Amino acid sequence: MDFFKKIYFEARYFAKRIRPTRPIILMYHRVANDKNDPHLLCVSPENFRKHLEILKQKKNIIPLSKILDKNIPKNSVAITFDDGYADNLHTALPILKELSAPATIFIAAGLLGQRFHWDDKQSSGRAISEVELKSLAIEPLVEIGSHTMTHPHLSELSRDGQKEEIEKSKKVLESIIGEQILSFAYPFGDLNQISISLVKEARYKIACAVRAESVREKSDPFSLPRFIVRNWDQKKFEKKINIFK
Repeated sequence: MDFFKKIYFEARYFAKRIRPTRPIILMYHRVANDKNDPHLLCVSPENFRKHLEILKQKKNIIPLSKILDKNIPKNSVAITFDDGYADNLHTALPILKELSAPATIFIAAGLLGQRFHWDDKQSSGRAISEVELKSLAIEPLVEIGSHTMTHPHLSELSRDGQKEEIEKSKKVLESIIGEQILSFAYPFGDLNQISISLVKEARYKIACAVRAESVREKSDPFSLPRFIVRNWDQKKFEKKINIFK
């Protein structure tokens, strides 16, 4: 091999080996065994525990609020849940506590205690109640975030409509848990520039979209990418984690 070509390929090899793995954000919805799950939102308790065990072995699980810090460990990962299902409290939380894994749970503040309209009628899923939300919010490993009032496609609303969804949900959640709500997640990952500007105006500090890529230095704090997690077994989850970049 030509000398300069050899130097080139060796340099590429070592650059790849030493390049720090960028942080990633994972997006869950439910931890449950539910046969009526047409949108594939459920991860079984058994698989969820395996996911966390793998993350504890191969990654550094950090709170979402730290994901943009400059001095976070390599291979950092943040765990999030969207919608605010009751099983986040009753099933996911005990596993999170068992493995000392922090998580941010985004709540649709206007749907507390209700059934979500997108779920199958036979589904066991329901939204967390106000009483349950208070129990969840006092857990040290849990951060509560906003997911609007009614889980709409924000980009389809007027500016005033978006403003009410984004600002009112923050106020409602803060009145319930007695703490500031600083994180936000766009329902369906749907947003536009108006959405981003309104989230900033509402004084959130961070907001998550749904985009399959890692968090980079230049990532917009108000449109952070996340990887959706499905009900993968140990082998498939390990494979996915290795290619999430």
